[in-house]
Amino acid sequence: MLSLTNEEDWVLDPFLGTGTSIIAAIRHRRRGVGSEINPEYVKLAQQRIQHEIKGTLQTRPMDRPVYDPVEACNSLNKSPWKNAEQNTLFEISHTNGNKTNR
Repeated sequence: MLSLTNEEDWVLDPFLGTGTSIIAAIRHRRRGVGSEINPEYVKLAQQRIQHEIKGTLQTRPMDRPVYDPVEACNSLNKSPWKNAEQNTLFEISHTNGNKTNR
């Protein structure tokens, strides 16, 4: 964003999600607009952007490492499935070699 825009430029995010790109635009004195089809994400993005404008959005400081559940020995990093068959999200179709969604 910084390398392709100047202050006061517009940033377009066609897949807004939780609004992170618009928040980054605000932080760097850009204007932002986005679109999102999921109403839950729209609501979340609106809340996050409003918090950013007010200066109350909580984010991880850049000097703090990203949380690693394996390093923290968090048991939630293990799959709840009982066997490898259940763990597989995609399988190769034996008839045409294409990936199929389970």
